[in-house]
Amino acid sequence: MAGPRIAVFDLDNTITRGDSLARFLRYALARRPGRAWRLFLFPWFAIRYALTRDRGRFKGSLLHATVGGLTRTQATALVDGFVSGFPDSALRPGALAAIAKHRRDGERLILLSASPDLYVEPLGRRLGFSQVMASKVRWDGDRLDGHLAGPNMRGAEKLRAIEAIRGANRGSSIAAYGDASADLEHLRAVDSPTLVNGKPAARRAAQALGIPWLDWR
Repeated sequence: MAGPRIAVFDLDNTITRGDSLARFLRYALARRPGRAWRLFLFPWFAIRYALTRDRGRFKGSLLHATVGGLTRTQATALVDGFVSGFPDSALRPGALAAIAKHRRDGERLILLSASPDLYVEPLGRRLGFSQVMASKVRWDGDRLDGHLAGPNMRGAEKLRAIEAIRGANRGSSIAAYGDASADLEHLRAVDSPTLVNGKPAARRAAQALGIPWLDWR
């Protein structure tokens, strides 16, 4: 028997306008201006990323510098404020409409994001997702470290996540949405892929793979 349909959504630039991590870092520094002196490290992080192209390390370094050392209570309060105040104007109406349609059709909603689980999990709950798969941040006991505790959920890691979803839901049909060229790796592995808000290069690559694309304004 066929299982229930599953809809998998990317977050940044698919559901949101722009990068959610940059928005979170700005929010965190605005709430804790005493940490602004750590900004002097950012150019070094950018140079190291340019040399290594290690997105996970870059992301973890930014988080460690900005929110590293917070207790769970402090981090929870910060994230709660960020998620509850996440503006509707930063969410794409087309994405919200698609999420609502999949929910009305009784499909299971999964948020699959390379952004950190620190705030992606509660943001996903706010948006109505039943499961969130995101890059995991490291904790040192009760203190937030901020570096990633595992792989950056991008490219091949998203493909592995899709394979895990399929393995745990035999017979289910999977639809997926993503915006970047890197997302094509997992989009081509699902039953109903769609590239949304893609840049010209991503659109050309999607077209070559027979993956439809559209814009969610």
